Amino acid sequence: MRAPSFDRRRAVLAICIALILILLPIQATHAQSAVSPQRTRGNMGRASTPTVFLEQQVLKTSPDETRVLSSTMNPIPAAGTTHTILTIKGAGELQVSATLIRAFEKGVRLRIRVSDVSSRKTLTEQELSLATGEGASIELAESPSRQTRVALRFIPSLIVADPVEEYTGYIERFGVTDGILILNLKEIISRGSAVALRDNRNPRRLQYLSIEHPAIGRIRLSYRRFPGSMIRGFVQGQRMVFDWKGDLLEWISTGEIILPEGVWALFVAPGDETEPVLGPARISAGLTDIEQRQ
Repeated sequence: MRAPSFDRRRAVLAICIALILILLPIQATHAQSAVSPQRTRGNMGRASTPTVFLEQQVLKTSPDETRVLSSTMNPIPAAGTTHTILTIKGAGELQVSATLIRAFEKGVRLRIRVSDVSSRKTLTEQELSLATGEGASIELAESPSRQTRVALRFIPSLIVADPVEEYTGYIERFGVTDGILILNLKEIISRGSAVALRDNRNPRRLQYLSIEHPAIGRIRLSYRRFPGSMIRGFVQGQRMVFDWKGDLLEWISTGEIILPEGVWALFVAPGDETEPVLGPARISAGLTDIEQRQ
């Protein structure tokens, strides 16, 4: 048998080099996707359509203290607007509109408009540039005799590189298997599994997961709305990421995928707060009633 010519060997070598160059970006992409996300990080390239989770707090301030009267969180898509109706003593019924002008890797630019519901008159309109986790306030009402003020504070908590939608179906199993629960990107507070099965005899029952930890108290979370819950984060593949009272939690399921392909809203509600939580973190799963939207 004749040995392959020099030209054939050179052609084979060229093909091998080309295959290596093609496969290297694929391996690099897998390596990047395996890295745990930071609080504000996401692929903010031109092709992305980011979603910002914006927390709105109603504050009452006095010389002695500042109290949070209420708090809501809404995901705002790129160029989208969220509307919230508030009833403020001394200011009446107000509509607060927040428009996402632009999302950066570490912050956002927002347009805030506050208007009177009855007269539809715009009371104030401002543009705010905020870093993630940074708050800015807009004053709504003042009582000079009592030395108190009521203000709105806006805090962008999470920036996700993709649109976040509400999951409308049901899944047979909801939970984490061989999970790792991480607090503020650095402290692993729990390991283990917690899975709830769907109650096929009662379609109004919804699976939830429960976390108890001294730093965050007791909370419940699920992939659909349930009584007392609000959107606080998202579910993507094998991980859940959400903000709770200024703490960032990431729960990774190293076994099963939590929800099918997509980026889905995560609903969180406080649990029983009558007694303090002591000792190490505890995780569990159960069933609750699904919220019936009007």
